[in-house]
Amino acid sequence: MRSRHTGRAARAAALAALGLSGALIAQSPGLRPGNYEFVTTTDLKLPPEAAAAMSPDMLARLKQPQTHQACITDKDLARGLAGGRQQSDPSCKVTEQSRSGNEFKFVMQCAHSTMHFDGTFAGDSYQATMQMTSEQGQTTTVNLKAHRIGDCPK
Repeated sequence: MRSRHTGRAARAAALAALGLSGALIAQSPGLRPGNYEFVTTTDLKLPPEAAAAMSPDMLARLKQPQTHQACITDKDLARGLAGGRQQSDPSCKVTEQSRSGNEFKFVMQCAHSTMHFDGTFAGDSYQATMQMTSEQGQTTTVNLKAHRIGDCPK
């Protein structure tokens, strides 16, 4: 049971980082379509009994940065945050949202968690921090950095 709960939290963090990253790009001023490299680092606060049940190798892997590439198209940029929300958990609703210059913040309330997002966009790159809290009080922080590496592959 502990490993399933831990796995679910890690998966939720990864899905939030991957699923929302493209949608959030659409909200940024001046971000261009193209192929982007994303680097995510997850800080998963595990209950002591769950951490004790995991091998040191597994704990170390959870803290390693994950890198992937994704093509962000004009269509993705036009879809915006609402489009990203529709593709993810339908129970999620943005309850607060603000944008000031190149900084974008929001709070998303879902059936079993709350996420606070704080991101800064600058031309062909952005960085963001997402802090998710489960209904059990477990907190996961995902730091995300993305930068454009060229045109999308054909």
